[in-house]
Amino acid sequence: MLPFSNLSGDPSQDYFADGITEDLTSDLSRIAGSFVISRNTAFTFKGKAVDARQIGRELGVRYVLEGSVRRMGGTVRVNAQLIDAGTGAHLWAEQMDVDQSTLATLQNNFGIANRLARMLSVELVNVEGRRAPRADPDAVDLTMRGWAVLNGGPNKEDVQRSVALFEDALRIDPDNSQARVGLAQALTLVYRNRSDPEPAKVLARADEAASRAIAAAPNNAHAHYVKAEVLGLSNRFDAALATYDRAIALDHNHAAAYVGRARNLNVIGRAAEALAPVERAIRLSPRDPELYVWYFVLCHANTHLARDAQAIDWCLKSIATGKTFWFAYVDLASAYAWRGQQAEAAAAVAELLKLRPGYTVQTMVQEGSETSDNPAFRKEFQRIVEGALKGWVARS
Repeated sequence: MLPFSNLSGDPSQDYFADGITEDLTSDLSRIAGSFVISRNTAFTFKGKAVDARQIGRELGVRYVLEGSVRRMGGTVRVNAQLIDAGTGAHLWAEQMDVDQSTLATLQNNFGIANRLARMLSVELVNVEGRRAPRADPDAVDLTMRGWAVLNGGPNKEDVQRSVALFEDALRIDPDNSQARVGLAQALTLVYRNRSDPEPAKVLARADEAASRAIAAAPNNAHAHYVKAEVLGLSNRFDAALATYDRAIALDHNHAAAYVGRARNLNVIGRAAEALAPVERAIRLSPRDPELYVWYFVLCHANTHLARDAQAIDWCLKSIATGKTFWFAYVDLASAYAWRGQQAEAAAAVAELLKLRPGYTVQTMVQEGSETSDNPAFRKEFQRIVEGALKGWVARS
């Protein structure tokens, strides 16, 4: 982690660039399995023209992160680049413009360094996962590959591949908590995708994996998040909310935990409270690989609130990511139908049936009844069903 350069033309602003460098070094060092050169060594390169390949040889690192900070009027622009220390190739770059008036709030709530670290942590996993597989991969290699596949998208084949990779990692190292957390998360997606004939067993396996991960690493916020996901899918909503809160207490910038909390608020009839947590998550991680889900959660909450125009906007944003959760088309069909846009409703049903052939309104009713018995949720869901039925009729 090289010291960020101050491009503001004012040496008195060096402190700001140095502060981001130190915060980012600390945040990156929290990534499980990472090895980050200490700031004291890194700062010996400050102000020097350096070759990433030379640094890689001298310090024994795979990657070099460099960046700059520039104040322009009322805006602070932060640039960061990830470089392969073996080849010198640029692997990833990010530019972030921040209103100077919000810096104090950002430091307290969304931190520039924290946001960069979150984006970079995902990219590092993906880069590691794309490396040529070793002939005899160890548990760390397999875990990285599992997370890279899991980050790639929601399709059933990739989810099953990630399950296999995490299981292989655990066979080599049964104490690998990151593989255990990954396995639990992948299994929750298997359950959501309804791609296993024995969903109860899938959920039980996910529960066991999450519980064992927490036992091994009690302060692992993501392990608590995955446990909360399992509890929510088991209709234990109060326990799920408490566990999401635990994840957030351990890491107040855990974006996915806010989204999970929002999903659970929605199924207990508190859809109006579900909007703010998701909006916060998007501010925390604006390019998250799970963004398609987060947009859908906003769509779904708005559908429950009978805000059909807003629901359509958010579901279309979810679909535009290219990684669609199939239920987005249910909400689209319903929202379009209630707005009298029958052709669009029929088209949404057609797209839904491509993703879930044989899906019917009766299936929807059954799955809704299994989701929650909360009276407010049931009433709101019934409206979604009625709207979707109009879409089916329009298609026939």
